[in-house]
Amino acid sequence: MRSAQERTNRIEQKLQQERARKRRRNKILLSVGSCAAAFILILSLVLFLPFPTQNIAKYKDSEYYPLIRKFNDIHKKSRAYKNRYEILADSVKDFFGMFNGYGSKGDAVEPPTAETPDRYEEVTNNQTKGVIEGDLFKRSSSTIYYLTAKEKNYVLDVYPIAGMATKKSASLTVAPDKNMSFTGYNGKRELFLNADATRALVVSPCYSYADRVLYTVMIGVDLTGGTPAETGRVYVSGNYVSSRLVENKLLLVTNFQPYRPENGNFDFDSEKTFLPHTGTADALSPVPMDAIVMPDEAQTARYTVLALLDYNTLEVQDAAPLMSYSEEVYVSENHIFATLSHQQEHELTEPSGNQTKIWRNETRISCFDYRNGLNPTGTVNVNGTVNDRYSLDEYGGVLRVFTSTVKHTWPEEDPWNGKYISSRPNSSLYCYSLADFSLLAAVENFAPDNETVQSARFQGNTAYVCSAIIISFTDPVFAFDLSDYNNITYTDTGTISGYSLFLTPFTDDTMLGIGYGDWRDILKIELYRQGENKVDSVAQIEMLGASFSGEFKSYFIDKENGLIGIAVERYYEQHSLSYYLFRFDGYNLVQISETVLRNENAYKGEGDGYTEERAVLIDGILYLFAPSSGLHLINLSEL
Repeated sequence: MRSAQERTNRIEQKLQQERARKRRRNKILLSVGSCAAAFILILSLVLFLPFPTQNIAKYKDSEYYPLIRKFNDIHKKSRAYKNRYEILADSVKDFFGMFNGYGSKGDAVEPPTAETPDRYEEVTNNQTKGVIEGDLFKRSSSTIYYLTAKEKNYVLDVYPIAGMATKKSASLTVAPDKNMSFTGYNGKRELFLNADATRALVVSPCYSYADRVLYTVMIGVDLTGGTPAETGRVYVSGNYVSSRLVENKLLLVTNFQPYRPENGNFDFDSEKTFLPHTGTADALSPVPMDAIVMPDEAQTARYTVLALLDYNTLEVQDAAPLMSYSEEVYVSENHIFATLSHQQEHELTEPSGNQTKIWRNETRISCFDYRNGLNPTGTVNVNGTVNDRYSLDEYGGVLRVFTSTVKHTWPEEDPWNGKYISSRPNSSLYCYSLADFSLLAAVENFAPDNETVQSARFQGNTAYVCSAIIISFTDPVFAFDLSDYNNITYTDTGTISGYSLFLTPFTDDTMLGIGYGDWRDILKIELYRQGENKVDSVAQIEMLGASFSGEFKSYFIDKENGLIGIAVERYYEQHSLSYYLFRFDGYNLVQISETVLRNENAYKGEGDGYTEERAVLIDGILYLFAPSSGLHLINLSEL
């Protein structure tokens, strides 16, 4: 047994050992802390020190100096990157979000058996007659063409029309050029067919690893042989927005975001990074300075690029870059309308007579005539923001526009103290003469407070619009009589459940709406008709636990036969993906068929899902195309 002194010595020994360990630990912590502090200091010097300003004086002799100066002024006011840390964070974000969804592996190609097609047959529900829109599939009187994404390539499949015996006869694989990649997955690519169905055109966004910018490529395809054959490619700077085919003119719209190197400034020595270019991959040329439009409202150093190409030769006949970033583009028979959202300072008159300055959202609409080149004809600044291209319409020399606006009101208290201005979202209609771009008529704040435009459709002298508070999923649908701009009248359905993402004229003088029911997991298809004193809801059908496409081109709409087709993922039923076909019998919407597409990607929540299915009705047979499961044939006489 140890003595008391021995136990005391033992305790003192342990205390000394513990003090030694603490001294060693403190030295280590101090060393680590010093290293960490040094690392943070170096990191701050590398990442967080602001970039130096840019000297542009050396470019004063360039024809693009006015543009360079404007870019530099905008850049000073709002730099995209203030330091390298912001570049690092943005790069990580882009890495995970830029390139995704490469589709599934291709099918075996069968030997060609088709003859040369006859005539183009319209299959897309166009907004304007005679203005052809691209889609994932097109048809002639004898053949159907369907464009899919397979891994990193595109595949154009050929199906000679043969009723229930129809099968694929040939395919063309389209690969990106060297040092480039296609980015037109998830339906962001389109196919055109000319009038005599001898030539197809594939339009797709793509990314250049060498230039570090996005382009849109037009790929010509010859269809006169049994197997499609590529004929050439032309590029236009910018990410693909929209395109139209009018006769043999291809109208292309892109959004071009100039590239900024690591220092956050523009590289004005490298024209491809900040000037829109057109041409072949090995011979790209910048657009001339006098073609670039620089509106005063331009608040960002980006472009909307309008280009006019010859459909057969792919020659770029004209280009008109606007310093802006158009959210929506509408094409009529004679004009292109490009929109630019911005904020503008205005003054409100208070009840006391004093002026109050406010900032309000506006949309600049630039109009171009495209029948003989691209010629600007005028602009308007309309109050509010434009929901989509269906909210614009040209009719009888008048531009009609639905916008989401803000309604300003004052309280009724007297005296007015100038402190309480109520600002609530609302919806408005504006009509402008295209002769001088003057305002002909306006119906402002016609919707219930807090309701904004969700969908619209013009039909001659009648216009339909659906407004809603999207978080409450209720709306009215309005019908406007525009036959007299001095006396515009309208009626509505009253408050009903859900709201429509898309409106289009349908059978029996009805307007078809496709959108949500009481909640975002409910698909609602509803028909409306203008009654004597109100808009009547004629028929509707709802589907619970449904995910569906918000892209109108993925819907099959046959007005003559009262048919509606849509691909739906039912996630309450093991995520089954099916194509549903409905018919309006004059009284009700009735489901007449369900086709299980067996798309394995849909079950995993990946791939094309329900956005790229397409269908067309020919001689009583529905030709249904799904990107992963191919062609499905449905004989409607058996339903």
